[in-house]
Amino acid sequence: MSDHDCLEGCRDAELTAIVPDLPARCRAEAAKADLADLETDVPAPVAGAVKNPTQAEALGWLFVSEGSKLGAAFLIKRAVGLGLSETFGARHLGEPAGGRADGWKSFVRTLDGLVLNAPEEAELDKGAIDAFNRFTVLLEQAYAPTPELA
Repeated sequence: MSDHDCLEGCRDAELTAIVPDLPARCRAEAAKADLADLETDVPAPVAGAVKNPTQAEALGWLFVSEGSKLGAAFLIKRAVGLGLSETFGARHLGEPAGGRADGWKSFVRTLDGLVLNAPEEAELDKGAIDAFNRFTVLLEQAYAPTPELA
């Protein structure tokens, strides 16, 4: 899943078999709508996006993405102070259907219910670490004077 292909990742049949509500968890369209609200184009790709992760690595990326929804509860409060909301400019920070805590607990129960061998566990961990590292790169690029394009 590259940064711009995350919507396709949300529709991945193998991942959806594991996390049936994965398409509903996806925030890609909300983020695109937020950018449109702010009259901002979708950023150009940044070099280094993950290509063809294993299923376990993809689950590690999802673990980080789902966990970020918990922190979004604090960010949405700050966004309101900027004139943004769950319906304008900050949709991707909005509370998921069923609530943040229940969504997170449900996702973790799903992961905990998987039978993974040692290499798969290591791949899941790698995917999570890679996701955090990628976010750092994207954040650095967002604040760089001239982002490095893919």
